[in-house]
Amino acid sequence: MADFSFKKKHSILLRIWHWLTALVIGGLLTTVLFRNTFFNSSDNSKIILSKLQKSGTTISDDLAISIAKSIRQPFWEWHYFFGFTLLALVLLRIGVFFLQQNQSSNLVALSKFIPHLPKENQKDAKHYLIVRGVYTIYYFALTIMILTGLTLYFKTDLGLEKKLSGFVKTVHEYTMWTIMVFIIVHIIGVVKEEKNPRNKGIVSDMINGGR
Repeated sequence: MADFSFKKKHSILLRIWHWLTALVIGGLLTTVLFRNTFFNSSDNSKIILSKLQKSGTTISDDLAISIAKSIRQPFWEWHYFFGFTLLALVLLRIGVFFLQQNQSSNLVALSKFIPHLPKENQKDAKHYLIVRGVYTIYYFALTIMILTGLTLYFKTDLGLEKKLSGFVKTVHEYTMWTIMVFIIVHIIGVVKEEKNPRNKGIVSDMINGGR
């Protein structure tokens, strides 16, 4: 019978991958947060213009924006670093997925299997299926975010038109919000499952490997 509990043994490689991925995604989101708040080029360019005007110096709006963008550039360098690291991690995870496929990882097989379970087990099975489905959407969104990020990074080499580049950027940003929603749902779900006797200790299992 398939195991529909989230409490499982985790290899040290999977645990390292999990926490490293969490760290990298956290780094990506942090750089975006700073870019849109403290290092927003539009807001900072106005501050630069105001300070220079008070000292008797006048520069163009375009130059002020250029200076503001150069100030935040180090954050983008970190963003690129985290982005390429995430690409490597996702490729590694995909490779492991195809090497370790089994019935519990096949959503179609699971959905066909559930109706044949005893009624008392169907609720847990459906919940497990939904969670696995959400994870599938998450990996799909992660893939889209990486691909659009790569497209933007190499947009000059690809000869991307401004209009198309803007569209790709929009998709990239909306996908980022999807990832943020998943993180919130994931944390809430983990806290909730910690209260479930069947899954109690899943957080510590992801740290020490489980028993």
